[in-house]
Amino acid sequence: MKKTTIILLIITTIIITGIYTVYNIYIRLEKKKQSSTDIKQKEKVISKDLRIGITNFDTINPIISNNSNLQNISRLIFEPLINLSYNYKLEPCLAKEWNKVDKNTYLIKLRENVKWQDGKSFDSNDVIFTVNIIRNLKEKSIYFYNIKDIKEINKIDEYTIKIIIEDEIPYFEYNLIFPIMSSKYYTEESFTEEKKNIRPIGTGLYYISDYNNENITLKLNSAWWKKEDSKIDNITINLYDNINKATQDIEKSNIDLLTTSLKDIDNYVDETKCNTKTFIGRNYHYIVLNLKYNILKNKKIRQAISYAINKDDIINNVYNKKYMKSEFPLDFGSYLYNKNLEKIEYNKSKAEEILKERNIKNIELKLLVKSNNEDRIKVANIIKQQLEDIGIKVTIIEKSEKQYKEDLKNKNFDLCLAENTYSFSPSLNSYFEDNNLSGYKNNEIIKILRRIENKSEEDSKKSIEEIIKYYNEDVPYISLYYDTNTIIYSRNLKGEITPNSYNIFYNIENWYREYDK
Repeated sequence: MKKTTIILLIITTIIITGIYTVYNIYIRLEKKKQSSTDIKQKEKVISKDLRIGITNFDTINPIISNNSNLQNISRLIFEPLINLSYNYKLEPCLAKEWNKVDKNTYLIKLRENVKWQDGKSFDSNDVIFTVNIIRNLKEKSIYFYNIKDIKEINKIDEYTIKIIIEDEIPYFEYNLIFPIMSSKYYTEESFTEEKKNIRPIGTGLYYISDYNNENITLKLNSAWWKKEDSKIDNITINLYDNINKATQDIEKSNIDLLTTSLKDIDNYVDETKCNTKTFIGRNYHYIVLNLKYNILKNKKIRQAISYAINKDDIINNVYNKKYMKSEFPLDFGSYLYNKNLEKIEYNKSKAEEILKERNIKNIELKLLVKSNNEDRIKVANIIKQQLEDIGIKVTIIEKSEKQYKEDLKNKNFDLCLAENTYSFSPSLNSYFEDNNLSGYKNNEIIKILRRIENKSEEDSKKSIEEIIKYYNEDVPYISLYYDTNTIIYSRNLKGEITPNSYNIFYNIENWYREYDK
């Protein structure tokens, strides 16, 4: 064999041996890596404890608390007659049935298998007690709005009550979402006493087991009438003086969940260390157009104004991109609103074209705004500039709270920046019935509103679509945006987090906390 052939064989052998050796090393490393991964996976721990942060705590009693975050937490402890689903449909809760007997009378059938967390039975007396307590508290309770139109509430039997309201109210049942309190635990005299509100009892999924100045402990109520399992056995509510400390603790995984309405929350939270989810709040902002004013009787002028309003520009420059654009009073998430419908988008060219086609010039409008709201004044100035960009002169009229309300009532304005706190109800009557803020009159819409409440869900959706077509064509109002809330939660918190402005704890039965051992 030639010498060169032998050398080639030796080199080939060395190469093959080297490749085989490297391959074996790679395989061993991969196995070691996989083994390490398996060990890590095995070291994951599932915790049945949930830790919630809350700032500005006042009292755990939801009837007298003014803390919106506490109201969310209270839904884990106390329950209403009627609940709301994620898309704001009515759901039975402590009331298993309700029936509208006539235009202002309702019969409510209560559940018979419900126990208070001290073992006593829930019944009609508790509902009547709660309504009377709220009535006596008046505006001191945030739920006074819910019951203020109740003329009488009568006990038919232990599990049936009759409610009579002053006048017919569309979708009145949506008012029955206030928490029911125990008449066996409280008396009218003791309802606001601090010692009675350390561990008040409810009928809900969790009960208060401990309370001190730093935290409140909730435990799973094994006697809950729904008999549903939950992965969370214990909830600790940590009480904070300020948002800074709370956000620091969530970044360090010392707590699992926190809710805030701050629009500059980005300044407090490092989103690389936790998750955030923004959802629509309850404050709806819009422009009222005074249709009694000569120039605004022309719907084409109103359309031009609508096309000229750049909502994104307002949201970006005033509300730190946090507020959510609105197109109609029901687009807060109501099951009756179709979000795929055609919308009137910002279109300056379209606005100018409308005015040019009709040779309309020298329009001057007064824009009414509250003087005590800095953000609202900024919004007014942006709207002023946007309208002046299409040739409409605007004068901003700043008024005190009291004078603002008087001018709004007396229609002493051309345009007005307004705000409503929506009640979760799909009722649109306040926008379109007699004495509405814009002075708008449309008999077809009124006919639809009169019959819509008794229709099927599908027919009701179609009716709302009809109203939206009139709304977009006639422009009695211009929807602007909603405020927002943000839920901040640990990366260790697992499960479907689907908050809305009624309840942040949908699907809590399937939440759990996972962390490395």
